[in-house]
Amino acid sequence: MLPQEQKLEIIYKGEKQILTYFFRPGELGTVLWLHAYCCGKEDFEPAFSNHLLDGYTLAGFDFPGSSNSPYPENKSFDFDDLVEMTKIFIENLKLKNVIVIGHSTGSLVASLLAERYPDLAKAVVSVEGNMDLGDCWLTKKIAGNSYEKFIQEILPEYLKSLEGGPIEVYGAHLRRANPRSCYDYAGSVLKYSEKGLETFLGLKVPKLFIYCKENSSLSYLPILKKEINVVEIQDSNHWPIYDNPDAFFKALSEFLKSNIY
Repeated sequence: MLPQEQKLEIIYKGEKQILTYFFRPGELGTVLWLHAYCCGKEDFEPAFSNHLLDGYTLAGFDFPGSSNSPYPENKSFDFDDLVEMTKIFIENLKLKNVIVIGHSTGSLVASLLAERYPDLAKAVVSVEGNMDLGDCWLTKKIAGNSYEKFIQEILPEYLKSLEGGPIEVYGAHLRRANPRSCYDYAGSVLKYSEKGLETFLGLKVPKLFIYCKENSSLSYLPILKKEINVVEIQDSNHWPIYDNPDAFFKALSEFLKSNIY
């Protein structure tokens, strides 16, 4: 069960921004969850009841426009802004020994944070994170069209396609997200996915890549397996934290114990 949601008010580029977040203190290092494209901190809920993470400080926050963090009406944000806000979040909460977990596009933010601010990230875990443009079919379609076409055609059609499927949970996130934020972030997904693999492998910290059995044909898996620790999660499809939480948290806790603590 998640702890009560809290709000962090920051001043970013001269204006107030609210970041909604969850936080559970612990005596060990911090496991910080960065959610996927237009999703939310709620995806980290299984962590708060899993005994394998007992003792760790757990935190996760909503990027602007996702879940309960508002999105400004008078400006646009991109992934560079999300990196800076993650830095501000870590510093404001005085988080120590931070292991950053990025799910899907959240992995791009995690990698950029560790690359630009190496003192803030002790390790990076990518959960089916974007590694090349082949991971970007949806955001490529969004970025290549007008905002009007996105909200009138692309988004409704995509939401309908998710109904009854293995990632139906994603539809609930997208319905809740601010559509303007989804549109604005799409360009950054393309920009940083193009060299996602290079950036991730170049990080000077311990790294773990987690992928799901149903996506075992990812083209870059052979490269990752030669370079770093890679774990396959059985019976899952892009959302291992929901599909197979026992295997997911076992992989995560073993990585933490062998590489960090």
